[in-house]
Amino acid sequence: GPLFILSMKNGENRFNTTFIQEINAILDEIEFTIQQENLERAALITIGEGKFYSNGLDLEHALNTPGFFDDYFLKLLARILTFPIPTVAAINGHAFAGGFMFAIAHVDIIAPEKDVLPKAKELALEWSKLARAGAIYRELKKEMYIE
Repeated sequence: GPLFILSMKNGENRFNTTFIQEINAILDEIEFTIQQENLERAALITIGEGKFYSNGLDLEHALNTPGFFDDYFLKLLARILTFPIPTVAAINGHAFAGGFMFAIAHVDIIAPEKDVLPKAKELALEWSKLARAGAIYRELKKEMYIE
């Protein structure tokens, strides 16, 4: 099946509302293609540019934008966690703070050892599994309250 590549080319790839909206627009296109072409086998790779995968949040913007975390950043992480095809973060360089959180929301991570501490990959994969389990639990809990 096809391999979709989302290349983040915004310098340090710091997350702010505009950057997140651009990523979501690309994810919308990928999901539309998956549905239109009835793709059963496909994957998504995200990658940065130069020495940055993502240098985290645009902190000043995040702290001064009401609802940034709940309405933008956490929703993006949840979307990657539940994306309909396997996702891989190809960490090409620095992945700090929110950038690392974005990476570990993926199903898998690939990175040169020099860019990710030897145990960080294992930690990230375990956190990702825990986050997925938490997301499933929250959805089940919502259904229990609805019934």
